[in-house]
Amino acid sequence: MRALRKGLAYCWSVAIAAAPASGLPSFRSLDCTDDDFALIIKQNLTTSRLQRAITAEAES
Repeated sequence: MRALRKGLAYCWSVAIAAAPASGLPSFRSLDCTDDDFALIIKQNLTTSRLQRAITAEAES
């Protein structure tokens, strides 16, 4: 389970960086009440890849 969480945490930010228009809405729709998803979301929010995508979306 731990390896799966780490893999998903990494993959989300990479997928969003590649396709922010479809990735960000999907990421935002994750169920953050689930402990595993909350951890994945928290880890992704600290990545510079995701921060750049969020900033670029806000500027457009």
